[in-house]
Amino acid sequence: AEHVAIGHGRGYGDGTDQTLSIFYQKIYKRWTFTAGEVAGEFFQGGTAYSANPNPENPSVLVQTSPISTKTEYAGTTLLASYQQSLRLSYLISASYFLERYNGIESIGSNNLIGTFSTIYRLTRRTSLSGNYSHSNFLYQHQGGNSNVDSVFLTLGHDFASHWSISASGGASRASSSGTFQLPVFVNGFQNPVLVTGRYNQTTTSPYFQGTATRFMRHSSVSISGGQSVGPGNGYYLASKVQNINGFWNYTMRRSNLSASGYYSRLSNASNNISGSETTNGYGAAYAYNVIRHVGLNARYDYIKYSTIGLCSATP
Repeated sequence: AEHVAIGHGRGYGDGTDQTLSIFYQKIYKRWTFTAGEVAGEFFQGGTAYSANPNPENPSVLVQTSPISTKTEYAGTTLLASYQQSLRLSYLISASYFLERYNGIESIGSNNLIGTFSTIYRLTRRTSLSGNYSHSNFLYQHQGGNSNVDSVFLTLGHDFASHWSISASGGASRASSSGTFQLPVFVNGFQNPVLVTGRYNQTTTSPYFQGTATRFMRHSSVSISGGQSVGPGNGYYLASKVQNINGFWNYTMRRSNLSASGYYSRLSNASNNISGSETTNGYGAAYAYNVIRHVGLNARYDYIKYSTIGLCSATP
């Protein structure tokens, strides 16, 4: 848990970031089963962002909203992998998670994601996988739903010089229908008027992801980026997400030092709301292990939202 103070003396208030996660794994000769549970809340913005789904931690799918001070999330993931031979393996996973925002301007969602991958090891250091994922985003307040199907190939290679890279490419197709609520600010008043409208739209966009990691004796550094379709940020519904993330980590005997930075851009993929919203930020953290199973953590984060093009009107 973290205590977050933003804009003291200017009326912005303060709050907390909290995360609780549970992870269990059972390994057999050919099968590996994994179960994960995560829940938490972000005040104003989160400490990290990724558009790349992590089966053990669905919270990385959560996109905070620039028009909501608090984002709550919870998720469950089940994963099974089967090693058919030294070269060939299969992976299947199912994740259910929900996200909620405060304020009537932001719409939360219940999200179900299923994935299937076939992984073939071409050499001892190189692997190729074929991947399919299906996502269903169901929105609050009769906001509708989106079904997203993604198909892509992933090529990964581990270099002898302590570098590891992976690259994915394919396509995503989003079919969306429902009712959107557009907040319109009239004459500059603080509280918006909600204008509703129907939508029914199908879009296809490229899917791509790339990651490069350098491992050193006590540290590692990585950079990743790409484009995918996610559940949105409470204002834009199903959204095309473009992101770049960087992470550095240094491990000492009883402590750990890390730093991160990210940039993400959301544009609507479900209806005709125009514009885009960008988020960028950076953070640093220090963790110290006091005794076994007990540690202390200090963290600082800076997050900046762009305007999301909220409409204004004058009667």
